[in-house]
Amino acid sequence: MGFKKIDDISHGAHDRKSVILINFNEVEFNTLKDIINKNGLDDVIFVGNDMFDSKVIDILNDEGIKGESFDIDMKVMLFNQVEGKDANGILEDLKKSDVKGVFAAFVTKNSANWELKRLFRHLYEERRQLASKLKNK
Repeated sequence: MGFKKIDDISHGAHDRKSVILINFNEVEFNTLKDIINKNGLDDVIFVGNDMFDSKVIDILNDEGIKGESFDIDMKVMLFNQVEGKDANGILEDLKKSDVKGVFAAFVTKNSANWELKRLFRHLYEERRQLASKLKNK
């Protein structure tokens, strides 16, 4: 597991330049969609808590499957084929909004084949490790 400078990132597993918003309520989704659109991106994909069995690549292909709903408090913004500088602009505007506690990540060739529940576990573990490192400094 490693961390990279956001400006050095521009990748994805699918040619669809988009932002996937996972597990947000309607008000939060609309706020984020406005922020994303303001930063020049039009393709915003909403994913509810009933699609955690779907793989990221299937969601990008509009083939996500609905299944059992999960009661989870985590909210994720996934960037696919979005330049680091564009993601940075979105994240800066996000800080000024009322939407808090958002995990942000980039789709990679590896993570594109993960089910959302696996991705959520991975992001949670990354955040826990980062918090531990910061605490021990």
